[in-house]
Amino acid sequence: MKTAKTFRDYFDILGISPSASPVEVKRAYKIKAKKTHPDRTNDPSAKSGQRFIEVNEAYETLIDPLLRREYLTYYRQYKRIAEKEEFLKRVETKRRQYSLIYYYCKA
Repeated sequence: MKTAKTFRDYFDILGISPSASPVEVKRAYKIKAKKTHPDRTNDPSAKSGQRFIEVNEAYETLIDPLLRREYLTYYRQYKRIAEKEEFLKRVETKRRQYSLIYYYCKA
């Protein structure tokens, strides 16, 4: 049984904005690749190799115009859903606070 992959923010992985040009993507990739490459880091854990794979995947997606366009549609949907969930959490928190205030002030 397959599990759904979690959304990876490639812009955050490379440390760039969604409106970054291909030149900026390439520059950010080179900097991140040098920092996370398993042969260049002193970190013996497997996490550095995994980070390098994520950086490489982000670069391959964002440098290709067709893949980037498709990724941007999913990115915008993800951001919209995340903002909506954050808003609903804030509303629920305020509702609980006000209901507790009402409960204790009523007594």
